[in-house]
Amino acid sequence: MNMYRGQVHAFLGPVCDYSVSPVARQAKYWNIPLITSGAMASDFLMRRSTLYTMLTRVGPNYDTFIAFIAKVCEQFHFSKVFLVYDPDGQNNVLDKLCHVVTDGLHKAFGGNPFVKKYNITSSHAKVVKTSDIKHVLEDRVGADFAGEYRG
Repeated sequence: MNMYRGQVHAFLGPVCDYSVSPVARQAKYWNIPLITSGAMASDFLMRRSTLYTMLTRVGPNYDTFIAFIAKVCEQFHFSKVFLVYDPDGQNNVLDKLCHVVTDGLHKAFGGNPFVKKYNITSSHAKVVKTSDIKHVLEDRVGADFAGEYRG
């Protein structure tokens, strides 16, 4: 990287969140803009003003998806959400996609000071084996996250 110092005017990419992160952190010190269609995890939004100051995200990101899910919850008056996910789910689309999306939802619902606060209580469970879903639904979701039937 030091070989190109002074010769680079902007970085286009990388796209993978795990690759964008170190480049974006370093771009801050080099004062070189980084433009990517990646950087979709909520950490890039939460630390935009401190750690990722030279990062510009173009295209879709998880923040709009999280806002959409929160609006659905508000529309239907859901005040409690239990997130059940496979941390390696949808790896064929993007490495750790389900983990990254669930982390963003959990932070938003948990009132992280960097993310808009939604009036929703949440908890979560990682389910690696399909056989664990029944246990999670019976023992962890149960009545604590059940709603009132409005039929």
